[in-house]
Amino acid sequence: MHIMVTMDLIEACRTFTAVSELGSMTLGAAASGVPQPVASRRIAGLEKRFGARLFDRSGRGVSLTPFGQDMLASAKRLVDLADTMLLDADRARLRPVSLAVPRSCTTRDLAVLTASAKSGGFSIDIHPAPPARRLDDLSSRRVRAALQAVPEADGTWVVELGCAHRMALAGPVRLAALRRARSRIAGAGPELSGKRLRLLVEDDVSHVRGRLRRAAEVAGLLPHQVVMDSSDPAAVAGVLGEGDLLLCSAAEAKELGLEWSPLIEPELKRGYVLAATSNDDAAVLSEFSDEIADCLAGVPAGTRGEDVLAGAPGEGRFEMTGDARVIHDVNTHLAAAGLRATIVVRDLDSGREISTSGDQAMPLASVVKVPIAFAVLTRISEGVLDGAQPITIRPDHYAGDGPTGTSRFRHPAQIALEDLVMLSVSFSDNTATDALLDVLAPNQVQGDLERMGLSGIHIRHHLGALVETPLESLPDSDAHLVYDIARSGASQEAGHRIWQLDASQANIGTATGLVDLLQEIWRPVRIDRVAASKLRSLLAGNIIRHRLAPDFASDAMTWSSKTGTLLHLRHEIGVVDHADGQSIAVAVLSESSNPAAAQPAAEAELGAAARALHDLLR
Repeated sequence: MHIMVTMDLIEACRTFTAVSELGSMTLGAAASGVPQPVASRRIAGLEKRFGARLFDRSGRGVSLTPFGQDMLASAKRLVDLADTMLLDADRARLRPVSLAVPRSCTTRDLAVLTASAKSGGFSIDIHPAPPARRLDDLSSRRVRAALQAVPEADGTWVVELGCAHRMALAGPVRLAALRRARSRIAGAGPELSGKRLRLLVEDDVSHVRGRLRRAAEVAGLLPHQVVMDSSDPAAVAGVLGEGDLLLCSAAEAKELGLEWSPLIEPELKRGYVLAATSNDDAAVLSEFSDEIADCLAGVPAGTRGEDVLAGAPGEGRFEMTGDARVIHDVNTHLAAAGLRATIVVRDLDSGREISTSGDQAMPLASVVKVPIAFAVLTRISEGVLDGAQPITIRPDHYAGDGPTGTSRFRHPAQIALEDLVMLSVSFSDNTATDALLDVLAPNQVQGDLERMGLSGIHIRHHLGALVETPLESLPDSDAHLVYDIARSGASQEAGHRIWQLDASQANIGTATGLVDLLQEIWRPVRIDRVAASKLRSLLAGNIIRHRLAPDFASDAMTWSSKTGTLLHLRHEIGVVDHADGQSIAVAVLSESSNPAAAQPAAEAELGAAARALHDLLR
């Protein structure tokens, strides 16, 4: 109960400072990301708790009382401390998990494991080490997790061991073949009699070394014929120089350029389990079981090696053709580029449609400017709004500096309502868009979309919020932390730590819903044709053309579109008008796992993916 009261106090103080800075309960509530009634209740709760009024509400706005002025500094300190604590928590959560692994794991397999974890919002710091060192490092907490060597029966993953030689062996190796003999029966393969079996450091564990020595004694080998060398290079040198055998996995033999055969009598396998200092680390790392198996060159315990190689019945032999093959390749390339995307393409005349994945609603960023413009132009065409109405843009009225247009204005200016639509769509002007929403509120835009029968799009807030994320309050050196939170920041309440990315609070839409909107703009049924034509012209004049446009640039086609970018989000919707009259709508909504603002490679992958699906409809 005390924790809940403390959290309420922090949020109440956050609202108190926002209202005092903005001089408005409405603006303070918006800045706090809560409805005005909630903000009012928070202020009232503070005043009741403190026993004095914080604000004078006698005028049109609100102003601090003397008591409120005295309390403001303390409230700011409390909010700053809370924000600092949350940031520290995020940093601690994003700190890489140190994982001790066998030295035999290849760089590529470890890189795949690390990349897979990173794409899931989890960082791993790899520490190659021999078995004893891995155990010691975990015990002393020098690492947070380790792949520990255990007997096969106890292992989560198992690795079959065999014998490697500089020459091809005739078949499976029996330990008894190494026993010294007075004579040798001629046969295929190298002479093994009297040769040593050398062990790698990874097998310097009692359940492998001890069992092998006992088997060697039973087979009649001399004590020196099972050798634990001082290092792996020394063991391999004995194989190359003296013709000895090396106990190793098939993957290790291939890496060393040696020929490999299974060892029978005895059959030996390495076993591995994942051990961690916390259950949380163990649970997260366990999600990458397949990648860990690849690193170990092993298979899950209880799975026969031949089953893994061959696959399930029919698996690996299924031949995809046509659209399915292209969609599979598109998804594979996007995943390799660290992208998760929903792409929908539709022929606006035939209605034929192709998509890559489930139609999940995502925050729209600046793509939301298209439905806003749609609603405003519709009302202008209906005579409800006057397109020539002058709207005063006051820089101090709107939040933040945007990249273009009136967002960069430093002095008040009057701009016609319809010209604000142009600035919003063609220049992606956030301030112009917010001025439109001051005329036609988000709930009114939403109502117009529903009246037109357009679903899958939800308009909730102004665009100034897009430049009020944690990114704007951190130095450039810490910007990657915000991108990491953006891609993996689901909160305990199943929302998102950054509210502009929370599907329950942000402007959201589905790719299908956006294609439906484009369908109405290009093939109008419910919207006025003049308004639709104006919006098509504005989309054709879009100046931001770095994402999909290069893949749709041609004298034989016109690409009309709107992009949307916010932290890890990379969106674009538009229509390709071909010279032969065919029009194809494209909607790309994507999330990137790369913690960077500029991602030219990701943009190129999105463009290539959209073009590949578009070409299926040509």
